[in-house]
Amino acid sequence: MPEFLENVGKYWHETKRRYNWQFITASEELNFIQTIAESIAPTSDPTSITNAIKHGYNRLIYDTIVFAIHNPDDPVARSAANRACAEIWCIARNIAIARGVDQADIEDIAQEVTLRLITNPEKVEKPHKLAAWIGYQVLDFRKRFYSGKLRSQQVALETAETAASTIDVEALVERHLMLTLFKPLLKEVLSNAQYVIICKHLIDGSPPHEVAQQLNVDPHTIHSQKYRALKIIRNHPKLRELLESIHEQQ
Repeated sequence: MPEFLENVGKYWHETKRRYNWQFITASEELNFIQTIAESIAPTSDPTSITNAIKHGYNRLIYDTIVFAIHNPDDPVARSAANRACAEIWCIARNIAIARGVDQADIEDIAQEVTLRLITNPEKVEKPHKLAAWIGYQVLDFRKRFYSGKLRSQQVALETAETAASTIDVEALVERHLMLTLFKPLLKEVLSNAQYVIICKHLIDGSPPHEVAQQLNVDPHTIHSQKYRALKIIRNHPKLRELLESIHEQQ
């Protein structure tokens, strides 16, 4: 087993360098290598070992994001998820470059793929093949970007879930400053981070990076928590009633 563990470690470092993986820190490497070595039967086949490493790495990133989504107030989970999102963004960006995406669209597509994952992780049917899923999403967004469908929409993709509702929650919160009605109830139903994001970003108009600095989190967290907060707002009976009342007055 020690010899096999050493072999897995060798292929781990080779694969990590090849794909420029950044998610697993130096202090976490040994534990990851041991996990991979225990997940497969000892073998000298490079392909089997490398595939096990790729699958394990993909699964770890996916599980980290899902765990943080279900534990939004856990600072350790949130920090790990931020690193995982940064890795997703980089993978998507590299695939977009390899697929010949226009330079002006590369970062937008990487961002959209990341947002699609953190807002709908259940869409990934095979988490151990997350990189392949990301590749499919890049192609999908490239097709939609180039067809002009995205640019012709009034609502950006990052608010697609909200746009599917009969009420554009984000637009309403941005346009109407009924703080005396909303703030107390918002504070009751949202986490502290979500409350700050809705008030500072959507209502006050502060840029995401400024809110991220205030909360001492990665900008990816602002996007993911915003969508979770909007979903809570839309599904909350009282808040929805207030929003529908405002909507009817337009």
